[in-house]
Amino acid sequence: MKKLLLGILICTFLVGSSLFVVDKAACETINLKFAHFMSPKHIRHQKSFAPFCEKVDEITGGKVKIKIYPARQLAGPKQLADAIKTGITDIGFVIPSYTTGRFPRTSALDLPFLFDTGVKAHVSDKAHEDD
Repeated sequence: MKKLLLGILICTFLVGSSLFVVDKAACETINLKFAHFMSPKHIRHQKSFAPFCEKVDEITGGKVKIKIYPARQLAGPKQLADAIKTGITDIGFVIPSYTTGRFPRTSALDLPFLFDTGVKAHVSDKAHEDD
């Protein structure tokens, strides 16, 4: 799960950063903002977001720095998608089901009765074939 989340975050970062054309002489270090609504003590912040930012810094040799803005500093959970779109933040952790109707393709996962239990909703069905 950690590798999947890290992979998704790296892909999101690479796609987002490919939208910008940066003159090497104009900018030696790229500074990005990463916003989310959780506490800095939250497990996702400590085990996913902070290590992701450190890994990007390490992989790029310090040429890309990501500063995390936790705890709704730049936007709340319902406003994060707009904050990314308008440039308030470069990267954000968005939960599509918090903004009903905004992301129609992922809203199918919010439908009732797709899973027998809450555990199955968060874990692949292969892990529960014994049930």
